[in-house]
Amino acid sequence: MPIGTAARRVREEVDHFLYPLWSGCAAADASRSADVLKRVLWVVTLNCVRNVSQRKREMMKLLLAAVLCVWTSQLARADEVVQAGEPAGPHLFILSGQSNMKRLMPEQNFTPAIKEKLGENTVVVHSAVGGKPIRMWVHDWKSADGKQKENQGDLYDAMMREVRAAMKDEPPASTVTFIWIQGERDAKEGHGDVYERSLGQLLSQLRRDLKRDDITFVIGRLHKFENNLKDWEKIREAQVSYAESEPAAVWVDRDDIDPKRKNIHHSRKGYDILGKRLADTAAEIVQGKVADSSQ
Repeated sequence: MPIGTAARRVREEVDHFLYPLWSGCAAADASRSADVLKRVLWVVTLNCVRNVSQRKREMMKLLLAAVLCVWTSQLARADEVVQAGEPAGPHLFILSGQSNMKRLMPEQNFTPAIKEKLGENTVVVHSAVGGKPIRMWVHDWKSADGKQKENQGDLYDAMMREVRAAMKDEPPASTVTFIWIQGERDAKEGHGDVYERSLGQLLSQLRRDLKRDDITFVIGRLHKFENNLKDWEKIREAQVSYAESEPAAVWVDRDDIDPKRKNIHHSRKGYDILGKRLADTAAEIVQGKVADSSQ
């Protein structure tokens, strides 16, 4: 058989062996590696094909097959390395509550501060509505006498829609932090006796719906000021009690923000202080989690 004809046949056989491997390579580096190996095997085979017996050619095929098996194993390991090196998911922060959270304007204080601490790989969802009680975020809320109200959990559902939209094109979050500023309405309505239980129900909903047990719950405690809301102190106490009994929760003090301001709301400067304080607290917890996971 002329050498040219033999060479073409051997090359066709090499292509037949390698085609399923390099045609299925998704990564550019893997494709280049496959092409290099193809060329090497082709040159080796071409140099060996001259004046060799049929038996030797069969042995060469077996050798090529063995080389391909080893190479396939190496590609699989390389693919694992690529997957392990994929960018980590963002740190997700969900900011919710009523008017003092709504007026916070996190894009001016919280978000810049958290990115300064943790970098750009963060997602901040701000979902707050003024004048609403905690039952609007808790589906199974009950008053002290066991009664329920209409539209329970509606604001929670709206918040979760915003969270899903924000995370739609993101990999799963590395950490999740829920930041809560609320309680004024419950103090006004006199639901201090069930507020601590309601906080636990809210965290349980988040764990269930986000499918993770490592959510951090940061509570901005009601600030102290003179008012005639009968359950104001009960709500403050419930927030601290819950944060101190639930390992996933912490509370942030607001009493020193606008201490001379006799108003249920903070000043603009006060909100900027609060936003940065919440960010510092959240970042410290996240950094601790990241450090623990790397050990």
